Amino acid sequence: MTIKRIFVPTDFSAYSERALELGLEMARAFGARLQVFHCYQEVAGAGAPVGSAGLDESVRETAEKELKALVDRYDSDGVELELDLIPGIFPGAAVLEAAQKTTADLIVIGTHGRTGLKHALLGSVAEEVVREAHCPVVTVRVK
Repeated sequence: MTIKRIFVPTDFSAYSERALELGLEMARAFGARLQVFHCYQEVAGAGAPVGSAGLDESVRETAEKELKALVDRYDSDGVELELDLIPGIFPGAAVLEAAQKTTADLIVIGTHGRTGLKHALLGSVAEEVVREAHCPVVTVRVK
């Protein structure tokens, strides 16, 4: 198997930061491109009618700044980076669609490792990605 594109979704948590660290290490080892992805939720701007197209652009701008700041905290020398930011309501579906669209060869995703009732109530984006991804998935937990 050849790894040319590694896809790392982030929600800016410590879990996804660890996935980014591993993704960078793997991109260097394979000589692969690293795509860092974030799905943000758009919200209606002040005064915009519910359901209108008048969405608050500051949400996107904030998410874009956070994504750039996250990547800037890590040494990405020698790794070709691509940042991807899209609006969405369902992060798992957004991750799967974006990874498929960019023909990712590998997904590296952080997981909270919830079990029991917390897992049942909150669900798991990582679990959904593992179950439905078109390519191999590496999950990363913070100890």
